Amino acid sequence: MIVCIGSTIGNFKNQDEIFSLFSNNLNKGDKLLLDFQLNTYLEQTFKKYKINKFYPQFGVFWEKFDENKIKWILNKDNFITLYYNNIDVFRSKKYSLEEVINYCKKHNLNYLNSWKDKYNNSCIAIFEKK
Repeated sequence: MIVCIGSTIGNFKNQDEIFSLFSNNLNKGDKLLLDFQLNTYLEQTFKKYKINKFYPQFGVFWEKFDENKIKWILNKDNFITLYYNNIDVFRSKKYSLEEVINYCKKHNLNYLNSWKDKYNNSCIAIFEKK
């Protein structure tokens, strides 16, 4: 079984890459447990990232931090990205459950079940390798 929690899949720029990685490291019948943030409240989530002073500091460690060099973007693919001095230093993709199911299906992983939190903000889903 592969367990991937903490919305880690959202950090990958190429979504097929992460789902392929999972699939290639599982044998038939093995399970994949994923925890991810949903795109339910995307605008609110984006705003929370933008006002959190710690996110830029996590990504910028090579120079004295300058707030004037920050640029946040929410793109059409539901990626929240932080650029610092035009360098991509943080990204987090938000998903619908259906989107994750489709990525997994594309990579030979069958959907088994899922659970959403009471706020419909995050999801845990389990898949099985075909």
